[in-house]
Amino acid sequence: RWALASMLVLLPILVLLHAVIDSRGLGEYLRVFELLLFLFSITTLFWTFCYVEIDARGRHAGFPSRMFTLPVNTLTLAGLPMAYGAVAVAVFYLLWTALIFPTWDVRMEPSWIRAHVLSLIAMLLCLQAIVWSLYRFPWIRFALVLISLVGLGFVGILTPAEDFRKMSEVQVLGFMTVVALLAFLGALAGVARDRRGEWDGWTRRLLDAIHNWLPHRRQGFASPADAQVWFEWRGKGLFFSLMLGLGMAGTMIIFPLPTALRADPVMSAIMYANFPILTLVAAWALGMTLARTDYWSRDPLLSPFITTRPLLSGDILIAKVKTAAIIFFVAAIIFAILAVPVFNLPHYFTNSDVEFPSWRQFVRDNPALFLWITNPIILLTGFAVVVMTMVDGLAIGLSGFPKSVVKSVSRVVLFIGALVFVQWLAHRPGGMRLLLQSLPWVSASLITWKLTSTITLFSRVLRLHSPLQLASLAALWLLTWGLLSWSAALVWTDLAAANRVITFVVAFLGPGASTVRCTLNLHARRHP
Repeated sequence: RWALASMLVLLPILVLLHAVIDSRGLGEYLRVFELLLFLFSITTLFWTFCYVEIDARGRHAGFPSRMFTLPVNTLTLAGLPMAYGAVAVAVFYLLWTALIFPTWDVRMEPSWIRAHVLSLIAMLLCLQAIVWSLYRFPWIRFALVLISLVGLGFVGILTPAEDFRKMSEVQVLGFMTVVALLAFLGALAGVARDRRGEWDGWTRRLLDAIHNWLPHRRQGFASPADAQVWFEWRGKGLFFSLMLGLGMAGTMIIFPLPTALRADPVMSAIMYANFPILTLVAAWALGMTLARTDYWSRDPLLSPFITTRPLLSGDILIAKVKTAAIIFFVAAIIFAILAVPVFNLPHYFTNSDVEFPSWRQFVRDNPALFLWITNPIILLTGFAVVVMTMVDGLAIGLSGFPKSVVKSVSRVVLFIGALVFVQWLAHRPGGMRLLLQSLPWVSASLITWKLTSTITLFSRVLRLHSPLQLASLAALWLLTWGLLSWSAALVWTDLAAANRVITFVVAFLGPGASTVRCTLNLHARRHP
């Protein structure tokens, strides 16, 4: 409800914000955040109109079974969410093209708008059909959702962008209409089948046979702590790894854009910054979800199975931190496999009029960039920072539902507000000089606050951890700060202004007392 309510005021706020910011020449800096808000809004609409409900065990999201007994036919029961979902998505996109795109100096052709609207509707209906029909099979559902959304997105977005050279407008609209109709009928059939209690068909029997054929763990665990790590990974680890790895790989499609659009260095840097920003945001969000006992559970609190286990709160926390590290390690492998193919997609699927570089061309044209990002110290620093970001999200998630919502929303609002303020100040007379002069003081304040809060809270968790665990957490904290400092030394320049920015980035990314807060919040959840 909060997400939908925020979308109601999102467009008028952005229009008013543009009226103020454009007059000061800051509109281009707002576009990056508007793009993220657009993606967030579309995702929210899609998920909202999937109209799902968690079952009694808290594991499967499907069409609300409590509505199966209503005295209406399935066409009315499932058709209405699809109908007004399609209308909502279409209206939102049309309003966005009418109100926001003009501020970007983007004029959409009517043929493009028709293709985009029908593509979004087809994507929504496919998502509803898959989620409602295969809610008992989360992995099959995840794969089909990914394939269908990506495939329809390429057909509905790239084809109009090429002026319908590979497919005519009639072919695109006809294809999307057929897909939407089939998805509509498939969703009705899936809900009708579940309404009759006939979900346990050949798919279930096939999966059971495959599951029985696969090898299972036959050895015991060396310790209860190892068993807890296995439990954390088994419940959500692989799913989180796929989400993070695929999300990281998906952002690689942005990297050819500065070259193809011949963007200036500032705009290129903004586009390239999307990768680390989105990675850290995704890691932070997954860290909050890692606080749950099970990803599919509607209950944001830990289950009695965890809270009553004969383990110290420190043991459970260490298991979650290890799981966070394993998740990012697996996600990094997925990213390494898919990054180059995703990067090359615009090069392979667009015509020669738009010069999207291939991966080899990009590496050849940016040797300094690849010299930095392939440095082992830089890679280790990124690994440590992402894991600590997940731990920071974990600390918020373990604080409980009301507090976690307030903390997460307040941090996002504060971060965006600070960026807008900095951009406004930088364009004021003497503002850039004042900003650069204040950076050392801001960096020193951040480092002092993080160091003081960590030392202050560390003494409160001594009895909740074993000496080895305390040493491990302290080593992880010091290692992250050390790697950040080492990386800063590698990219150090002869420009005082650039070095002040580097120092601020280190102070901002450096870990605070999140690991300590994780233990305290977890202990408070176990002993309310």
